[in-house]
Amino acid sequence: MQLIAAYLAILSVFMSLNLAWNGLVAMNLYRRELSGLLVAKPRLLPATLFYLIHAAGVLFLIVQSAVAGGTWHQVASQGAIFGLCT
Repeated sequence: MQLIAAYLAILSVFMSLNLAWNGLVAMNLYRRELSGLLVAKPRLLPATLFYLIHAAGVLFLIVQSAVAGGTWHQVASQGAIFGLCT
């Protein structure tokens, strides 16, 4: 149950940050600089799959270590490595 709650929390944070970044901060930049690459209608299935898989990666590679009693050094290191790989 604790992992499900953590997974839902990760998804909530990711979606909030994504909406804030894409909707408020970077949309004009993306339209100006990447207009030739943007599609007219967003593809929701690939985006949804990406966020579900990415959140699962964060959960199993980072959060689970923290919940299992890992030190903050271990958790921060795993988070940094995960961030570099993604």
